[in-house]
Amino acid sequence: MRGGAFETKEGHFRTRTVIVEFNDYATALARYGSADYADAMALRQVASIGDVQVIEGYDGPQPADR
Repeated sequence: MRGGAFETKEGHFRTRTVIVEFNDYATALARYGSADYADAMALRQVASIGDVQVIEGYDGPQPADR
């Protein structure tokens, strides 16, 4: 994945990335701000160091489509 709109929610953009896919950008932003995720975030923050970005995906041709 590359390009598109994104928001760095925590920390810095890094060279290694774990991607969690949502139906669309708005849903990802809403999920990040949800009360359900707040509980998981609190656990994650005391147990790990990481950065979170919400990045708009690319829905065009993929390399395998060429």
